[in-house]
Amino acid sequence: MNLLTIGCLVLGFLLGEWGLGLFNVYTIGHLKPFVAFALGWVGFIIGENLERTSIIRISGRLVALSLGQMTATFGLTAWALAAFLTRLAGWSPDTAMVFALLAAVTATATDPITAVGAMDRSRPATGPSHLLMQLATIADVFTSLLFWIVLSYAVGHLGGGSGAGNGFVLNILLHPVLGLGLGLVLSLLITPAREQREVTLLLTAAIFLVAGAGITLKVSPLIVSMFASAFVMSVKRTRGAIHDALHQLEKPVYVTFLILCGALFRPLLLGTMAVPLLIYVVARTAGKVAGISLTARLVRSGAGTGKLGLGLLSQAGLAVVLAVNIYLEVDARLGLSLVALTTAGILVNQFLGLLGIGTLKRLWPELTAGEAEGGTAKREGS
Repeated sequence: MNLLTIGCLVLGFLLGEWGLGLFNVYTIGHLKPFVAFALGWVGFIIGENLERTSIIRISGRLVALSLGQMTATFGLTAWALAAFLTRLAGWSPDTAMVFALLAAVTATATDPITAVGAMDRSRPATGPSHLLMQLATIADVFTSLLFWIVLSYAVGHLGGGSGAGNGFVLNILLHPVLGLGLGLVLSLLITPAREQREVTLLLTAAIFLVAGAGITLKVSPLIVSMFASAFVMSVKRTRGAIHDALHQLEKPVYVTFLILCGALFRPLLLGTMAVPLLIYVVARTAGKVAGISLTARLVRSGAGTGKLGLGLLSQAGLAVVLAVNIYLEVDARLGLSLVALTTAGILVNQFLGLLGIGTLKRLWPELTAGEAEGGTAKREGS
């Protein structure tokens, strides 16, 4: 998975302006409807996990751990980047704050597939693989909801408002209203009597509709589709058919975003992004590791779960999706800088993820053994 992620980014770079020139800012601009469609598809996949029964099935402690690491990562990254860009890089406070918030949202995204593939799955219900996948699933939902708020702030701010004015409120309200409306229509159209092919066609048409609305109304197809998916998936009779249709294109869609991110990468921007990149990587690592560790103590979780932040350092899919969404929907200039920061960050964080998971693999047997011994001693004392 590491090699696939890096390979797609490199392929995109070779196809971009610094390579064969097949993808550049103009051609990608013409592909905007199709990119918006891909954003909508990802939103539907994430929305599955926002559905009510999916949330109920997840342990409250895992939700707390995921929220803790995400909050710590977002807060540290946003604060550190804003401070540097404002005080040392000479950016205006407003632009620095918008960029720092957008970058911090991408930093919260994680990619546990690499970690899970490297872990021992002999005990999937109790081992770190199962816990990492659950933590990452919850984190994707939280990250998307956070992106909804930050994106609304950025659009309102860059549109000439204060960020918390009418533009912010309108964007906050418009996404769920459009999403729930679309979800209602889909739940009426998709019935158990329909064949899988018909369900796929209806879903594709709906996401293209979301893409068009996103381009016209300046809203994110990712967020609109996420709310629509959460509504549709709550209707039991439509859940299975839509799930099967969605995951047919999951991997090709993420590969597409990796290639686009590589094509938009500008090496010259790294000259001005070198220090922000260091801040981004360090703050993200500290937030994920320390955030879970501190939250585990607060909720009195086991010692093993407190180390799970080491397994969440890899970064790929959702971070790339958010960066491309920001480039297309918010501001192209800030978007290119964010793509450069995110792409370079992914390359570094993929290797940090391997180091983290190696450390977790060594620690996990000792941690779980310690917990078992502690539990035995407690029972004997009782």
